[in-house]
Amino acid sequence: MAQGIPDLETLIVDALMPGDAERYVLPELARRRLAPRFEETPMSAPALEALLRLIVALEQTLESPSAAEAVRALVRRSPDAGPLLRDRVQGRGIDRLRAHHQREGRQVALRAPTHGARGAGEAVPLRALFDTLAQEAARAKALGAARR
Repeated sequence: MAQGIPDLETLIVDALMPGDAERYVLPELARRRLAPRFEETPMSAPALEALLRLIVALEQTLESPSAAEAVRALVRRSPDAGPLLRDRVQGRGIDRLRAHHQREGRQVALRAPTHGARGAGEAVPLRALFDTLAQEAARAKALGAARR
């Protein structure tokens, strides 16, 4: 958090009020006031983690499910929340592959191929994926124009 600028979690905690049926509630006025902040403020992974912890605390420890649902609705308004959650749940491809090998009991060192190394026998070289016919036609056209 930058000095003097409260983060989203702090704004929510400050807006929580004691409730009647539940321990805490997030008033409708506070929700409307906070909604633009969630839509406009870029969200980082640590900020999302803090908000997720707050949601769990409100729902379980603080027995305030409606306040937890209100915070969940605010988080959904952030354009960054979906991709951050997806990255958190799915992880990177190499991490999923490492986890797969670990579950199978294999100890395989995953690393990128070195420059110039030959690939596996069934690997397709990158140059084979380019449209060589279009390149040849363009080259022939350029050579024909240069000879005139």
